[in-house]
Amino acid sequence: MVSSSVERNQDGTRRRIRRLSTTNATLNDASCYSNVKNTNGKLVGQTLGNCLELQIVGSGSLSNPVEMCLEINADIEQSSDYTEYAFSKRTGSVGSYQYAPQSFSVTDKGTHLCGMISDVNTFYCPSKLVSGWATKTIDTGSSQCGALIAVVQEVEQIQQATIAANNLTVDMFNAASSPSPATTISTSPSPATTISTSPSPATNSPTPAAGNATVVDVDELNSNTATANSNSFLFVFVALCISYVV
Repeated sequence: MVSSSVERNQDGTRRRIRRLSTTNATLNDASCYSNVKNTNGKLVGQTLGNCLELQIVGSGSLSNPVEMCLEINADIEQSSDYTEYAFSKRTGSVGSYQYAPQSFSVTDKGTHLCGMISDVNTFYCPSKLVSGWATKTIDTGSSQCGALIAVVQEVEQIQQATIAANNLTVDMFNAASSPSPATTISTSPSPATTISTSPSPATNSPTPAAGNATVVDVDELNSNTATANSNSFLFVFVALCISYVV
């Protein structure tokens, strides 16, 4: 359900805000992990847990395929749109991971998916796909994570309330929460596709990724900006949360 409301900008003009109803939404919803796309760039599945990489030091390779078993995170909801278990290959970097379905067969062992792999230094993730995923030309399912959207909307409301209560401008508020090389807060990916997640021995899976955030004090702002500074930590949290899910 989508609702709308009217809010007033700093210059007195009005803007209409569309909001997604997120009743009962959680970060374990299937849509928060629906991130597997085929070669047509269409959504065809979701990840089900942490990714794992088999590493070989140096220039070695596997002489024969080996079995890899990936744990299914029981807390992650599984979409009814997806019916086939599979592995997906993860590429990219934190905050911009891509997940590509793999065509080799896997075995559902209840708590784990197991398959024979030949590639090393490659991240594989437990996944579930729509039937006929390779030829899909439209998205199947939704990747709109309602719980994360709700967090972002709440922080936006806090920002507007802080600006109004302290007679600040948007520029003053943003200056108080802008990054500085002075202080760095570092976090690592959480569980799920961890929205990984529970870290697996090699990596944290997709899920809500991580990033670096910084907070800086701005001496030029008067005492009224103290509240804005405290609220800047909320935006650091949201930035990390968003990075974590993308």
